[in-house]
Amino acid sequence: MLVSPSHFLFCILLCLPSVTFAKPVDLPINLISVTDKTEVIEVVGVRKRLYQQGLLKDSTVKTELISQQQIKANQAANLSDAISNSIGIRVSNECSMCGAKRVMINGLKGEHTNVLVDGIPLHTMLSGFYGMDAVAMSGVGQIEIARGAGASLTAPEAIGGTINLVTQVPTNSGGDLDVSVGNMGYKKAALMGSLVPQQKNMSASVILQVDEREQFDGDKNGVSENPYLDNTSLTTLFSYDYDRDTNMRLRLNHTKSEVFGGPMLGDITASIEDAIASEKLGTSDNLFENGHVANRYIGQPWQTAEWVKTQRNEVLASILHDFNTRLNGTFSLAHVNHKQVSYYEGINYDATDTMYYADARFNFDLNASHLITFGVDYRKERMRSHSDALIGVENYVSDSFDYLVQGIYIKDSWMVTPALERSAAARLDSIKADFVDLKNRVLK
Repeated sequence: MLVSPSHFLFCILLCLPSVTFAKPVDLPINLISVTDKTEVIEVVGVRKRLYQQGLLKDSTVKTELISQQQIKANQAANLSDAISNSIGIRVSNECSMCGAKRVMINGLKGEHTNVLVDGIPLHTMLSGFYGMDAVAMSGVGQIEIARGAGASLTAPEAIGGTINLVTQVPTNSGGDLDVSVGNMGYKKAALMGSLVPQQKNMSASVILQVDEREQFDGDKNGVSENPYLDNTSLTTLFSYDYDRDTNMRLRLNHTKSEVFGGPMLGDITASIEDAIASEKLGTSDNLFENGHVANRYIGQPWQTAEWVKTQRNEVLASILHDFNTRLNGTFSLAHVNHKQVSYYEGINYDATDTMYYADARFNFDLNASHLITFGVDYRKERMRSHSDALIGVENYVSDSFDYLVQGIYIKDSWMVTPALERSAAARLDSIKADFVDLKNRVLK
C-alpha cells in the first residue's frame, strides 16, 4: 500500500505529543485543546444549502428587506402596517368608509404592484384592492421589496415592483404566543406552533392570527373616519427533505376578513345587520344637521354604510430539486379562491375570483460570475361578479372577466465584484383578457 508524504507526516505529528512531551506540565495549551474538541456535523437542507451557495434566487433586485424583528417591533398586524414606513412606498387609503387600500411603488398605480408569497403571485386583482389589510404578518420571516419593471420574473403586471412575503420555516419544535392591544381599539393575538423531528429532515407549523380594530370617529359626528376591521388567518406549512437534493413544501392558508365603515356602531346603528336593513325605512333628504358634514349625522344608517366581507383560501405546493452542482429547479403549483360579499350605500356587490398558477424555474451556474435563471409559467384567473341593485340599470355591465397569461423568462445575475452585482431580465408573455359580460352584450 502506498502512503503519501502528507499522510505520513500527519501520522508523525499525531504521535509527537505522546513521545516528545512525556510530562503533562510541559504540554502546550493549544495541544490539550485539540484533544478535547468534538467534531460537529450540521445537517443543512437543500434550500438552505443552495441559498448559502448563491444558487437560488427569487427576484432580480432586492432594494429593501424588512426583517421579522422589524415586523414585531412595529407591532404590524397586516401587510399595510408592515410596509407603510418603507422608502418609496405609499399605502393609499382609497376609501375612508370601506378601508380599501392600494400599495403604490415609485409613484405608480396600485394595480402595478404585485404581492408574492414565497416568490409566487398568489394575490389576484380582486384581493389586490381589498386584501392588503387582511394579509397577516404572523409567520412571515421577512418581506422583500423590489422596485422597477424587472423586479419580478413571475408577474408581468408588476411595472412598479413586487412585495414578496417569505414564510418562516421553523428550525426547532416549540410555540410562540403574541398578544397586544393599542389605541383605536387595536387588538391582536397570534399563536405559532412548530414541530421539527430530531432528524430535522422535515418540519410543520401552524400559525393562527386574529386582529381587530374598532371604528374611529374623530369629529364625533356619528360617521367613522376609519372603519371597523376584523381579520382571522390560519396558515399551515409543511416542509420535507425527501433526500439530500430534493425538498417538498406545502402551504395552506385560510383568511376571513370583515370591514364596516360609515354609521358608528352602538351610536347611529346597533349592528351591521341593522344598518343594512334600514334601507327599508327609505331615504333621508338631509344626512347632517344644517347640511354640514361636521355636524351630527341624521340620515338613515344605510346611506353611508359600506361593508365588505371576504373569505380566501390559498394552496401552494413546490418541489425543489438540485440536479447537480450547477443546475437546480423549482416546480410550483398554486390555487387561490377569493370570495367577496359587499354593500356600498344601497348597492350590493358579490364576486368570486379563482386563480390557478404553475411555474417551472431553473437556476444554472454558468461560471464563477454568472448565474442564469430561466423558466416558464402559466396563470389563469376567472372572476365573476353580480349586483342585484344594478342588474336592472340600463347600460350596466359587470366587471366579470377571464384572464390568461403564459410566459417565458430568463435572467442573468452577474457578480462584477464581491461588492457589486448587476442583473438583467427579459420576459415574453402571451396575455389574454376577456370581459365576458361586455362581450355577451355586444353579441346581443
